[in-house]
Amino acid sequence: MPIEEALKERERRSERVRQANSLITEIAQKLKTMEKWHPFVYQQILSFANPYKRKREPVEFDEMFDNLLANLERANENPEIVLKEEVKE
Repeated sequence: MPIEEALKERERRSERVRQANSLITEIAQKLKTMEKWHPFVYQQILSFANPYKRKREPVEFDEMFDNLLANLERANENPEIVLKEEVKE
């Protein structure tokens, strides 16, 4: 892939990462105003939204971020669902 194309692809991907980060921050702020914040809330939000959990296989970036952002949008509508998720071994 030529460097110009690679740069454009990298910028496109970085925008999706920034979008996910802003959603995580927004959800954390909502939990804070609900007085349900704790020091590891950012990690808990990301863990909740992670569509693949412990999957060890390679995953397409766009497919993963589509699912991740959809889960974050759902959590943004109702932040308490992040705290209700049960850990599955």
